[in-house]
Amino acid sequence: MHSQFKLPLHLFDNLMCNLNPASKEAEAIREAAVIFWDEAPMAPNSALHAINIALQDIMKNKELFAGKTMVLGGDFRQVLPVFQVALRSALIAFSLKSSTLWEKFNTIRLHQNMRTGPGEQDFSQWLLCLENSDLPSINDDSELPMSCLAENDLIDDIFGQEINTDNIDEIASKVILCPKHYDTLQINNEALKRIPGPEKTYTSIDKVICRDGEDPSEYPKEFLYSLTSTGMPPHKLILKVGMIVMLLRNLNIKMGLCNGTRLAIR
Repeated sequence: MHSQFKLPLHLFDNLMCNLNPASKEAEAIREAAVIFWDEAPMAPNSALHAINIALQDIMKNKELFAGKTMVLGGDFRQVLPVFQVALRSALIAFSLKSSTLWEKFNTIRLHQNMRTGPGEQDFSQWLLCLENSDLPSINDDSELPMSCLAENDLIDDIFGQEINTDNIDEIASKVILCPKHYDTLQINNEALKRIPGPEKTYTSIDKVICRDGEDPSEYPKEFLYSLTSTGMPPHKLILKVGMIVMLLRNLNIKMGLCNGTRLAIR
């Protein structure tokens, strides 16, 4: 929604979308019959009002959301707007449910978890108990089920000692999630060793642009190479045929080449 409607990064009261009615983004919005907003509870209610105004302006229609069908998805128990040093009451006041537009929506609750595969029902139920604080705990610590623990090497347990790239669908169905970027890079490097075949290395081109009076020699290239910012690949990117990668930029939304799309190297 930020990219399509040009919402500001810093959301505040009375904000406005920086969307040019003559832009290609605005044209795509005009052609849309339905607008899906995933993880909508993360946004403050001011964003909902801004999008309503933007749609009315683009469509020259003063109906609610210019008469377009809006589908908002998300779980208010999982994701809420994030504001530093905000009390619970403030977060509730910022949420979509506190918007005067919220009462115009029809709430549909989902009861069956379609992502839960065979043998995963117990873990799904355990997550619900954890979410509802129904699990026994010691000093606010809860014990993980034994089925969540890797008996040996984590990568071997998930992918095996050698990753067979002949079955891309099987590889793509498995993933290891990490809370920290550093851990992700380490696991990726170890998993890469299990993929047969030659590798190809790509390196970034880093350059220091200094303000007046600053010395670029204070920022050696070795220091720049050691940095890996969120949403950016590492300085040294090693690829092999058959490995799974993820796009970090929107290349072609109509073709599905969006930020977060998973692809296979051929």
